[in-house]
Amino acid sequence: MTPLAGMVADLRGRKWILVAGLLLYGVAGLCISLVNSFAWLLVLRVIQGVGYSGVMPLVVVLIGDSFSKEVETAAQGMKIFTDRIAELFLPPLAALLAAVAWQMPFLLYGLAIPLAIGVLRWLPEPKMNRHSQALPYLKEVLAIASQLRCLVIFSMSSLRFFLEYAFFTYLPIFSLYSLGITVTKGSFLFTIYAAAAMVTASQMRSMVMRWERMTLVIVSFFMQGLCLLVIPVTRGFWGLGVLLVFFGLANGVISPIQKSLLTQSAPGSSGAGWFPRTVSFRLCPRPSRRPSQA
Repeated sequence: MTPLAGMVADLRGRKWILVAGLLLYGVAGLCISLVNSFAWLLVLRVIQGVGYSGVMPLVVVLIGDSFSKEVETAAQGMKIFTDRIAELFLPPLAALLAAVAWQMPFLLYGLAIPLAIGVLRWLPEPKMNRHSQALPYLKEVLAIASQLRCLVIFSMSSLRFFLEYAFFTYLPIFSLYSLGITVTKGSFLFTIYAAAAMVTASQMRSMVMRWERMTLVIVSFFMQGLCLLVIPVTRGFWGLGVLLVFFGLANGVISPIQKSLLTQSAPGSSGAGWFPRTVSFRLCPRPSRRPSQA
């Protein structure tokens, strides 16, 4: 659904897609806490996915609209920093709620509802020229997306999510059944990861001014690969914790740089930017001048 949500946002405006996505995500999540059927859980998770498709790409795009060059990379880093603040506190809280009932952690999705109201009230709609027809828009998207640089950035994003989602699916099973780590204690492994990512994400501006961005990405991917090779033979909670520190430090570098490279990849005449998690695009021309600070 993400390419469709991105296209509608480009042609008709970002704000309403963002508000609708947050409301759908939050309401469907709250409804999960009221069901006791795996089939209904899957249905509601699908609805959440539809809502999510209109949220995450637009967050990255709006940051790209508001900042430029190294400042934008730093801003994307601050986005990752705030993302990891949530990951710092929510997994332990979810584990505590799950100890009461499996449905209880889904109450946390209700936080998206007041956020949607805040977006509706305070977030202005970006002022920019939009495509009037879908067909020319799609042709321009395909032309830019087929460039080698963009394909490399898409591959970078795909690799990052493949590694991280595969790893974070495997890690709880490995911790619980192979190492005997409890669910509550194991949730703090995600907290360690989030805290480490916050360290590098918060220093992104100084890092990109000192080193080339692609060099930072290559080194970080290498670090994550080493962690993945070592973790299966690791024994004990603290051993996993140390490896998750390095895995998180690498994530705090890769994620903001990948997003920044993406939003800055199109020619200035079209001002294109994409969020390639599921290949979502933004092709509206940016204003001729943008503030260096939000």
